[in-house]
Amino acid sequence: MRRGRGWSTALMLLLTVGVGGAWIARTAAARAPDAGPSTPPPGTPLPAPPLPADAAALDARLDALGAIVDDASREIAIDALWNALVEAGQVPWRDADGAVRLLYRAPKGAALPTAVGWVGDLSGWRPANALDGARVGRSRIWRRPLALPSDARLDYKLMLNGSIYAVDPANPLTQLGGYGPNNVLQMPAYAPPTAPVARDDVPKGALHDWQTLPFAATRERGPDGRPPLPSTLRYRVYVPADYDADAPARHPVLYLTDGTDYAHPEMGGLVTTLDNLIADGRIPPTLAVFLDPNDLRADENRRDDLFLHRAAFYRTWIIERVVPAVDTAYRTRATRDGRSLIGTSYGGVFATDVALSDAGAAAFGRFGVHSPAYWADGELLDGRLAAAVVAPSAVDRLQGARFFFSTGTFNDGLTTTRQVIDALRAAGATVVDVEVNDGHSWGHWRATMARMVETLVATAAAVDAEPQSAPAQGAHSGEF
Repeated sequence: MRRGRGWSTALMLLLTVGVGGAWIARTAAARAPDAGPSTPPPGTPLPAPPLPADAAALDARLDALGAIVDDASREIAIDALWNALVEAGQVPWRDADGAVRLLYRAPKGAALPTAVGWVGDLSGWRPANALDGARVGRSRIWRRPLALPSDARLDYKLMLNGSIYAVDPANPLTQLGGYGPNNVLQMPAYAPPTAPVARDDVPKGALHDWQTLPFAATRERGPDGRPPLPSTLRYRVYVPADYDADAPARHPVLYLTDGTDYAHPEMGGLVTTLDNLIADGRIPPTLAVFLDPNDLRADENRRDDLFLHRAAFYRTWIIERVVPAVDTAYRTRATRDGRSLIGTSYGGVFATDVALSDAGAAAFGRFGVHSPAYWADGELLDGRLAAAVVAPSAVDRLQGARFFFSTGTFNDGLTTTRQVIDALRAAGATVVDVEVNDGHSWGHWRATMARMVETLVATAAAVDAEPQSAPAQGAHSGEF
């Protein structure tokens, strides 16, 4: 086949695989005698064909195009389909019934990858569990079929040649995470959250400057060989738009581990969420304390040390230094029930640990837990949790406590989290938990942030009136 006939060959191939009568008619009209030459120059793009009806039709179309032998003809035909998919936001392809096709097209002119896969919430972000793609015939496209709940939302990245992680430019939907942006797969029934979206008609609260407090008295390395603890740590405070330091009103306070991420507009988005919830009357004016786990002197994030390995130091710093400083500087509701501690992943483990301690339970009465990484603390479930819920003081410590848990159904520690929730309820705590068809991602956490905050600062009567468990649509019984 001569390259000059690539356009007409590609066109005929598309017609034979059923691209639709309307597209055929438009193409014929475009090539009528009064429209100019009937044979376009080589390399002329094809007009966009209609999208396939479903995933099965997409497979048939791709397989037919991938079978074209002539390189130029094949690329012209695939360009038309691929551009239509990108324009429609259908990379990856998603059907309403849950059928999904993960797709990747290698750039023209670049060497073909030796392997293409997808890592993310579906694989637990483990390279060994990557979803491998298969090349479609002779094309530059790789495909992986799967099925998902119709309301699922997941983060992912491409994995090329077994080691290169990349964001797919064909999918403009991204979510900022702890290691940079990820692509996002949103199923048709997924409803993006509105609470973290800024609105022009909403008065804006203020995020005050960072405040630094002494933390560790020594810079010596720990006995376990871990780096020295930070000598100082910092926090900053959000106040609502109508906050008046001279007014008699006292306000509930949220304390956030991973505070820099919770405050980030593209991650937790909590500042905007609070502005909107307060403006809509869904919560009373509420303050938030964003705790920064970074050791600024060493330019290092110390969340694993602070939240897990040396949690007692961090708990003491928050209770004995930060809480008194905030209560002194702001008009807070300085009671156990006026304070909430919120954490995600390792921070969720830390929040649970604080709730199980006498000092922590005396300072905080409400706890928000996003995707707790209980797998990272082997002693929590069988050790401290088991001991705490059977201790004589457990009734006083946990019976008045209120928890909100949000856990994903995809590789998010759901089984263990359910065990912790059951133990907390058995000890007398009030627990509201939701399970969403999502993973271990800031996209998940920002989407459930509004309900978490509403639950934690609401009256006890309001919490007692709402469902205590909310399984996700088509929730999985365990890990994906």
